[in-house]
Amino acid sequence: MILLKAPIKTLIVEDVIEMQAMLVEFANKINHLEVIGSAKNTWEARRLIAKTRPDLIFLDEVLPGESSLDLLNELSRDGILVFLITGLEQPSPLLPTGALLRLKKPSWDTFEHDLRVYQDKVNEFFVINKT
Repeated sequence: MILLKAPIKTLIVEDVIEMQAMLVEFANKINHLEVIGSAKNTWEARRLIAKTRPDLIFLDEVLPGESSLDLLNELSRDGILVFLITGLEQPSPLLPTGALLRLKKPSWDTFEHDLRVYQDKVNEFFVINKT
């Protein structure tokens, strides 16, 4: 388990604007998370990371242009924690180096269920220091 101070500063990296908005709303409902920004590509993500220094990033597994895996490698070197988010029907069984886990993107149809899954993963990976 990883000790983090609440709130956990969270950045969303997702290229589809509608999904990005859903992930922001979604993450803000997870206990101890606070969304501090969102980016639609790796370039915007790097700029926001330098400016905001997030604790956790929800990173879309498939982004246009530069690969999200390139960004993931940089993030792991910098010690930034990453939940890889995928919309792929059959993602690779191998978890890329630097990602804590891979989660299915939430949907409006299963919003409450997906929220519980994400909350359980936050609880599984992090010990929250509230002081």
